[in-house]
Amino acid sequence: MRSHTHEKIGRNDPCPCGSGKKYKQCCLNSDSTVPSSEIADTPWNRQREASDRLTADLLHMLERDFSPDMLVDAWSDFNQDDAPVPLSEMSHEISIFSPYLIFEWNPERTPRRSTGKPRGGRVLQAYLKKAANRLSPLEQLILEQAITRPVSFYEIVGVNPGRGAVLRDIYKRRSKNRPRSAVQTA
Repeated sequence: MRSHTHEKIGRNDPCPCGSGKKYKQCCLNSDSTVPSSEIADTPWNRQREASDRLTADLLHMLERDFSPDMLVDAWSDFNQDDAPVPLSEMSHEISIFSPYLIFEWNPERTPRRSTGKPRGGRVLQAYLKKAANRLSPLEQLILEQAITRPVSFYEIVGVNPGRGAVLRDIYKRRSKNRPRSAVQTA
């Protein structure tokens, strides 16, 4: 299914009717194609559009209201290094760093207990102060999920062949035992 309904459907693209066939072998020559208005009104597209709007709003606010020094500080925290390789030289890491920056980064926050309610980082908190009363229920849900599923990285501390592994959450500095079925190999 196309994420942007204004895109032209190619002959070899999947048919928008959902049959799983190529468009040329299904609805290309018939009147049974799904109207673009119905394609645009699927739950997936509504979620995607809301997420895209939120991301654009958050990034716009980030550029407008936060100093470039804050970005440097967040990048240093993200890398756990006082002098990391500049972000401009690590553009391939922007897709990993951006969610951390927007939803989690807060230099004053003390580590939250596992039972505490997540609050989000500095950027998200500033956004919520300005926009909370105009967010739709779907947008609120997207933001809630973004802060309850935090970005983290794990270091493999030990391996028990055939049984599992011990992972250490780098950001929380805690180890977890993972059974074999839960450990994915690279």
